This record gives sequence, structure tokens and C-alpha cells, in this order.
Amino acid sequence: MTRAHYESRPRAIREGRGGTRFKRNNDAFQRKMETRRAFIARTDLAVGRIMDALEDLGLDDNTVIILTSDHGSMWGAHGLAGKWNMYEESIRAPLIIYDPRLDNAEPHRGQMALSIDLGPTMLAMAGAPIPEGMQGIDLSPILQNPAEPGRRDWYYEHDVRTRAAGPALARSEGVRAERWKYIFYKDTEEEELFDLENDPYEEYNLAATKEHQSILKELRDRLAYYREALQ
Repeated sequence: MTRAHYESRPRAIREGRGGTRFKRNNDAFQRKMETRRAFIARTDLAVGRIMDALEDLGLDDNTVIILTSDHGSMWGAHGLAGKWNMYEESIRAPLIIYDPRLDNAEPHRGQMALSIDLGPTMLAMAGAPIPEGMQGIDLSPILQNPAEPGRRDWYYEHDVRTRAAGPALARSEGVRAERWKYIFYKDTEEEELFDLENDPYEEYNLAATKEHQSILKELRDRLAYYREALQ
């Protein structure tokens, strides 16, 4: 959350919407964050009321509860605001699946999941067939077995134009793997490569380093594959 982190971002990010404008009034930013924390507390209260109601109705042992969100938000990370970047703060969202039929001895799962997985997962849990060609994967095997493999990687794209005044949003696409992340900025042709295992806060862009050219090529090729496969 420093100016230096902001200045280290690609030109597409620095010249686009969502920069350090919120820092011009720190008091207003802190009030906004207080409001967001209150929203989270109210959500927690609402979920508790729903679970109490299910128990009162005798349905608590036969109801799956899924809690998630549509996106994350930068909230000052890298000096950025908004939700349209491929950085971890923006693309990560909570996903809590409570199934009273499962053993909760190992509640955390490390595999990657996407919002499009919720549809196939809920159909499978309900014993309904998953339509052929439906996007997403059924997560229920992962819920039952922590060692079950998940996705190796997945594709990201943000290509939204806005009519709002001011700088445009940075158009980007990329591939997120378990350890590596590759981002390509469409308008400036800039690239970012992050080693999430050793650099979880995405501070060091490795795209230009000689020792990482092989993984860079691998992820470029993977991006080209997804571009073709998802048309």
C-alpha cells in the first residue's frame, strides 16, 4: 500500500482507472472500509440466523450451505482500488461449503475453484444430472477427499469498456496456475509473471528475467490455448 508499489505496476495499470485517487482523502477511505467491515459482520449475523432457522425446522442435517462472493477488491493493495485487476486481492473470493454429511476433520481444501463450479457442484449434491457442455467442474469429490486433484490452471480475462469519465480500465488476460501467474495487458502488450509460492504479494515481476523464460513461454502457450478453446 505504498507509492513505490504503485509505481512498479505496468503502465496499463498506472494510467488506467483504479489508481491512487482514493488516497487523496484518507479519512473518506477509512470510513468506506468501516462500512465494508460492517457489511461483513451483518452477513455473519444473517448466516447465523439462517442456520438457527434450519435447526428450528429440523432441516439442519439435510441442508448444504454455500457462502461465497462475486469478486475480491484491491482496497489499497499496490496502491490500487477496484476489482478489475488480475492480482490476488481482486480475483480471490471466499468459498465456504457446509455439508452436514461430510467429515469436517480436514475442513480446508487447497485446490483452486471458480464460481462456474458452483452449478455442477450443486447439481451433483442434489443427485441431478449435470448437462453436457456445462462449464465448471463438480467440486464434491474434492470436498469428500482432500487429496483429490483439482484444476491445474485457469484463464482470466477483463475486457470491459466503461462510459464513465476519466481513464479507461486496463484490458488484460492471463493464466493462473497453482504456483505461477501470467498477465498480458492488451493495450500496451506489457507482461507480468509472478511466482506466487515465493512472492505471494506479487511484488516482483519476473517476465524479463532470463532464468524464467521457459515458464514464461509455457504460460504464453497456455494462454494461446485458452484463447482458442474458449471461443
